[in-house]
Amino acid sequence: MSQTLLHWLVMNEQSLTDYLEDYLRDDANFRRLDEEEQFKIFKVYQTVLKAVFQVVVYPKVTSLLFAIDLPSAELLQKALSKLSKIIPQVERIEIIIVN
Repeated sequence: MSQTLLHWLVMNEQSLTDYLEDYLRDDANFRRLDEEEQFKIFKVYQTVLKAVFQVVVYPKVTSLLFAIDLPSAELLQKALSKLSKIIPQVERIEIIIVN
């Protein structure tokens, strides 16, 4: 997935949405969820991908992601830490806890 993701990151945001829809359509776990849960998960993935897109395309940008609580922030941070091994610019994404 990493090479494919890097390819799509140089495209526009609509391409990211298309990529995400294709990716999730093939995910058996995602298809088992009800429509509301699918929508929520899609929006989270879309938000994270847009943040990644911004830091890759715009070298002086720091993207912000908002989490509702500490466990959510920690989960996002863990995912971004793993992704930063492939895409170092991800280290410029900050997570802010709001409640």
